[in-house]
Amino acid sequence: MKTTRIFTLFALLLVVTGMTTLTSCKKMLPEQVTVSGQVTHEDGQPFEGVCVGLHNNPSVSGWQSVGKWYTDENGYYEIVFEPDSPSASYSLTFEYKTEDYRYSYDCYVSIWKAKQKIDVVLKRWD
Repeated sequence: MKTTRIFTLFALLLVVTGMTTLTSCKKMLPEQVTVSGQVTHEDGQPFEGVCVGLHNNPSVSGWQSVGKWYTDENGYYEIVFEPDSPSASYSLTFEYKTEDYRYSYDCYVSIWKAKQKIDVVLKRWD
């Protein structure tokens, strides 16, 4: 009986400690994350009309689309989002397709930095 009580108290302590740690992590997480940058061709010219997709992976269920944005005439984009949780992973995909060519690039986004600049040079896939 005494062993059961000690085990129950220990388990309760672990749960409370885990919840406190998660709450502390959420408080450290920025309310909004801004990711911006410029997409250019290999020759340095701005790349207009590139689809920039934001995806998250909140669990083992797989990547989910958060939204899509497009670069302007100067190749610039800006994405503002609210992170789901401290354990979620986020990635950006940059894609542009023509009838003959495909351009693409993927990268991860840190949800611990409130503002980030990610510039990309898209290269053609033949």
